Amino acid sequence: KSGDAGIFDVEPGIVMEEMLEKSPGSHEVSAEMVMQNGRPVLAIVSDTLSIGSKGDYPGGSMTFPSQQSESVQQDFIDVAVAFLTALGFRNGNVRVDMIRTPNGARAIEANLRMGGASIWKCVEILTGVNLVRQGFRALLGLRVDPGRKSTQTLVYSFIAARYSGEIADIQ
Repeated sequence: KSGDAGIFDVEPGIVMEEMLEKSPGSHEVSAEMVMQNGRPVLAIVSDTLSIGSKGDYPGGSMTFPSQQSESVQQDFIDVAVAFLTALGFRNGNVRVDMIRTPNGARAIEANLRMGGASIWKCVEILTGVNLVRQGFRALLGLRVDPGRKSTQTLVYSFIAARYSGEIADIQ
């Protein structure tokens, strides 16, 4: 077969995943990162609080930076880097979603791009750097600005309507 065949063209087409159990009282986090030469030059961890009457829908609000201790945030960044290393990802923008399990921090997924919506703006407000610009710099082998440590907290909220339609009024 040609060298551009996908994994499902050459493998049996079976994917197995471990079902992760979230530790009680914990929540999902995301690490928004710019990687260069396999190392995180810029990394900010955010807390993702779910929505819904049972808290069973992803999204809702994200708190930048995470309100967890610095050591817990560093643990999540270390797990994200190990995950990205296993995937062979070395340069550019990436977002890794993770949870804390009874066995420690575990990666859920890696999005080999920046977080969507206005997450880039949240990061810029808090760190002073533009993720788009820094991602390109990483890809081109230029110096990446790691930004400043945030002294503020920013909460980014999502609206998830129970019904479809148009919002007529917000008070």
